[in-house]
Order: sequence, then C-alpha cells, then structure tokens
Amino acid sequence: MKKAYALEWLDHVITKELDPNIAGQKPITEEKVKEIRDRIEQEEDLLLARLKQRVFRLHDETESRALVKKYHDSLLLMITRNHDYQQHPMTRKLQHKDLHIFLGIRLQRILGLFELEFSAFLGLENRVALTRLVEQKNFIEANRETMRLKLSTGEHGMAPVDIVLGVLDEFLSKIDDRLPVTLREFEYIRLLTEDVLKIDGNLTSITGCPALNELLIYWNLNSIVCIRYFTMGTEQLMNSYLTALEKLEFLKLELKKLQIIPEKQDFILNPDFPSVKEYCGKWLQNEIEYRENKLQGFAPLAQEVAAKSIKVNKFKVVVQLSADQIGLILRAADDTRLLQARSMSAVFKAIVPSLSSPYNEDLSWDNIRTKAYVAEHSDKAAAAEVLKKMVDRIHSY
Repeated sequence: MKKAYALEWLDHVITKELDPNIAGQKPITEEKVKEIRDRIEQEEDLLLARLKQRVFRLHDETESRALVKKYHDSLLLMITRNHDYQQHPMTRKLQHKDLHIFLGIRLQRILGLFELEFSAFLGLENRVALTRLVEQKNFIEANRETMRLKLSTGEHGMAPVDIVLGVLDEFLSKIDDRLPVTLREFEYIRLLTEDVLKIDGNLTSITGCPALNELLIYWNLNSIVCIRYFTMGTEQLMNSYLTALEKLEFLKLELKKLQIIPEKQDFILNPDFPSVKEYCGKWLQNEIEYRENKLQGFAPLAQEVAAKSIKVNKFKVVVQLSADQIGLILRAADDTRLLQARSMSAVFKAIVPSLSSPYNEDLSWDNIRTKAYVAEHSDKAAAAEVLKKMVDRIHSY
C-alpha cells in the first residue's frame, strides 16, 4: 500500500492551484481563499503531529533521518515556489499576492516548528530556506559599500579586499541562481558579514604584516583565489632576496609569523579543503625543506665560509639586549639618519656580524632586520628604556 504524503494537500495548493505559469489559470474565488486560510490554520499543529508520528514510528535512525530530510526539502521547495510565484507578474493580475504572502508566513512558521522538533536529525549540511537567504542577500547588498570602505582601510592594496567581496558576491549569485545553500555556508557568510561591519579602522597587526591578510587567515577564507594570493605573494617577496640563504631565512620567518596567527574556532569557508593556515604552512615547510636540501649540496663550501667567518669575528661586542631589541635600535638609527649607508640592509649587514647577544653568539643580520618590523610591544619598551638611560647618562656628564 502506498504511504500517504503528509504535505500533499499543501503541496497541491502551491504547485498546482496557485502556479501562475499554468496556462489558463483563473483567479481563486474568495470562498476558496477562505477555505485555504482556514485549513492551514487548523492543520498547522496536526501536520506537525502527523510528521512526528511517521518519523518516530521508524526504528532505524538512517531511515528517520532520510524521512526528515525529505520533508524538510519539500517544505523548502514550497517556500521557494511560493516566494517566486509571489513575484510573478501574473500573480498581481490573478489577485493572488495577498494569499501568497499569507502562505509564506505560515510556511515559515511550519518550517521553524519542524526544524525545532527535528533538530536532532538536522545539521549544518541541511539547506536554508530561500526567504532567509533573500533576507541575508538584501542585508549584504545594502551594506556592501560600507564593507568595501571598512576593508580598504590599511596598506594592503585591493587584492585582499576583492577576495572578501568576491566570496560575498559568489554567495549572492547562488541565491539568484536558486542554487542550494547549506546552513554551514549561510552561517559562515552571516558571521563574516558581521565581522567586516565591526571593523572600525583601528586594525592592529600581530605579525607586522597587513592586518587584512591576517584576517583572511583568521576567517579561514580558504578559496582558491585566497590561497593563490598568499602563495604567489610570498613567492614574489622571496624572489626579491638575492641569495639562497636570504630566501631561506625569509621563508622561515614567514612560517613563524603564520604559526602565531589565530584561527576563528569552527569557522571555515569550505570544510572540504584545508584551512588557509594549514595549506600555507605546508607550502612554506615544503619550500623550506627543498631549499635546505639544495643548500646542503654545497655543504663543504658553506662550512669553509662559516669557519672563516668565525675566525674573523672571533671577538665580538656583546650587547645586553635581545636580537629583536638590537634590531629596533638599528632601525631607529637608520630612520633618523644617525647611521648612513646605501640602504638599511647595508647598515645591518655591516654592524650585526660584529655583535652578539647574551642569548645568541652568531646573529643573522637579515633575520634581525626583518624582526625589526614585527617587534613585540615588550621589546619596543625595553629598547626605549635603554635609550632613555643613555640620554640620562649623557645629561649627567
């Protein structure tokens, strides 16, 4: 015996009696409108009771989930059709618009009760109702220019701004094309939009890199475009260094920066792919390993150069500061033109090999130079305190 479809009557009203695309469709009489309204009001709770009875009568959880999904999808389809029919030009001529509005409200209520009752069988991969998607779409479109301006604050160019806006635009296109959107995707876009609108122009960087770049990692915005932006951008910066050793040190520093950037908990654009941090971290590790292996091929020569360097710089001046604090002072000396050379790199290259710290005898001039741009607040305070003591001492002479 064929099982009855619990939503059959409601489905028939929307897809048959109110479909404006059906040729020869005639206006529904006032009596019929009243009949539909009254029956929906009477059957709302009965409908849910029938659905519960059918679901919980099944002893197999897989079958129960499948049945819940079937009815959930049916409700979503009815909501979509009712919404689209409401916007149809024939609907106004047939004078059905008020009835569609009434049905839309009732369908939303039924869906809400259904999702609440069967929440144990529904998850983040279930679809979202079109009416809710349209509401979010309208919100994004109304705030798009505001978001663009907020994202554009900072010295990071338009590329990361376009990445964020591109993800939002793709979401809007899916709604326009009536493609399914899961609750996971909907929640990601909703929370991403909220975060962007909270940007107040005072973005602070953790690593010294552009703050929006760090946010792309924090938001786990793991689109192909975003991944390429990071890998290709890192490659371009790396190629600006001349020697293989400089390139290797740059990559190691980039990996260290990446590792300290946090990720938003349980938040990712595409859960089927690695996060931005995971993908870029593996990419950097592979690049570092490749270049280390390449350098080992010239190990005897490298060891000979290192031996000469140790011999020449056997006696070094010990600076009672950390490497990061030394870098800050040298950077400030160059910026104020106290020390003058062809470039800041030349200043570091000439001075650092003659220095050591209590924590490290052999300091890397390039590493210290780079760290001078990503120094922590505590290092800045320590370096400033030392300089203040020097000023006080000079005044005492």
